[in-house]
Amino acid sequence: MQGIVITKHIKKMILASFGITIVLVLGLGLFSIVKMVELAKQTEKLYKHPFSVTSSTKNIQLNFISMHRYMKDILLSNNDEQFQKALKEINISEVTINRELNFIIDRYLGDKKDIQKVQNAFFEWKIIREKCIKLVQEGKRDEAACITRNEGEEHIKHLGEHVSYLIDFAHNKADYFLKSSYDTMYNSVYVIALLLPTIIIVIITIMVFLLKGMLHVHTHLEEQKEILIMQSRMAQMGEMISIIAHQWKQPLSVISAIAINIRLKLEMEHFNLSQKKEQEKCVKFIIDGTEEIDTHMINLVTTLNDFRNFFKPNKASVYVSIIQPINKALTLINSSFASDGIELTQHYDRDINITLYENEFIQVILNILNNAHDNFKEKHIKYPKISIDTKIDGNIIILSICDNGGGISEDIIDQIFDPYFSTKNEENGTGIGLYMSKIIIEDHHHGIIKAINNNEGVCFILELKLNKLQI
Repeated sequence: MQGIVITKHIKKMILASFGITIVLVLGLGLFSIVKMVELAKQTEKLYKHPFSVTSSTKNIQLNFISMHRYMKDILLSNNDEQFQKALKEINISEVTINRELNFIIDRYLGDKKDIQKVQNAFFEWKIIREKCIKLVQEGKRDEAACITRNEGEEHIKHLGEHVSYLIDFAHNKADYFLKSSYDTMYNSVYVIALLLPTIIIVIITIMVFLLKGMLHVHTHLEEQKEILIMQSRMAQMGEMISIIAHQWKQPLSVISAIAINIRLKLEMEHFNLSQKKEQEKCVKFIIDGTEEIDTHMINLVTTLNDFRNFFKPNKASVYVSIIQPINKALTLINSSFASDGIELTQHYDRDINITLYENEFIQVILNILNNAHDNFKEKHIKYPKISIDTKIDGNIIILSICDNGGGISEDIIDQIFDPYFSTKNEENGTGIGLYMSKIIIEDHHHGIIKAINNNEGVCFILELKLNKLQI
């Protein structure tokens, strides 16, 4: 009793310690995420403004210079071909400058009036350029050259000043963002440097506390170990819940699929409810779906009632045809098998009655069929097939359920009936189904269940004894 009390105390302390550790780790993680987001935003700003604005403004400067040079080419042109070539280059540079100015407007973080000044100066220079070009075309080159040297160069100077201001502003912003990024990084490193030792100390404290606690109660736990194992085997409550969950998984999935199908068809207005015939089809579709859901709900309730008395020796057996539980199991999974294109064949030697626990026997068949279904999906079997056969051999009725899913590795085939052994992934496999089937067949029906590989897959063989009256 003292060991149990100590164990409860240790459990509370462990939960509290791990709670503190989790809070610290989450706090550190959240802080790191926030700081990383800040750094990402700084980087984004650094790209969107300084880098892109600087690149565009430098491009504008180059095109200004280019246009000014080609204006001189126009003044010095000796023929129309030279004149048109220089004019074409001027137009290309003008288009580039306008495009770059429009690009900067969206990304410039300063006063938009700064860009407006560049646009206005560029527009005024355009008027001067056009005036000079017209004078050249009229043969007044000296007058055009005079305007270019005076008014033109003055506007070029103003344009250069405005563009230089944009570049300086972008460089200052880049320095500011860089400094902010470094500040964020240093602050993050500082906080993390404080939190990490704290977390390490907490974890070490927990480990030391656990070791002391384990050593302190080791003797008590060893004495109670066998008692706890026996109680676990007798009650098997955890296993019972796992078994029920395993058996409920497939019908609940089918119920969900039916409900989703009904909802989708109604939401997508699959039925034209303005027509009486379509109304009748809609009502029939919903009724059929609800009836199928009702069938699966009955199975869920039956399963729960059946497993409530799973390990009681006074369960009532029934005298039924061997085909009846097989057909009931197939009724529950026919829709899912059909939707996945699984070909199912049945061959019964003869219809013979047998005494068995019907619902338990259905669970065994469902386990085997559902395992085959899951295996088909995992291995992507192109043409999945399952065959169910019965035959009488003396006073033994043999039920064979075979598939073409590739079989089970010979290295593990002898372990598949062990508790908690599964070939599936953790999400889909609990290792309970076949273990439960073995208990049902061998302990409750005094029969034999085994798995044998064939050429295409695996066969599960169930052997049940018949009494003289049943043969």
